[in-house]
Amino acid sequence: MTPFSPTTNVWITESLNMGIPQAVSQNVGKFYEAGGDGAEAYQGLIIRITE
Repeated sequence: MTPFSPTTNVWITESLNMGIPQAVSQNVGKFYEAGGDGAEAYQGLIIRITE
């Protein structure tokens, strides 16, 4: 998931059963603040998805 997506938070939360729509923005923000986008596991996943 990226910080900028054409998909609405409502669709994401309903499709992935994530709770309230505001939780998407909050959790993505926390993920990036914690440096999650630099984690080896995350980078490996992104490479596999984009290949």
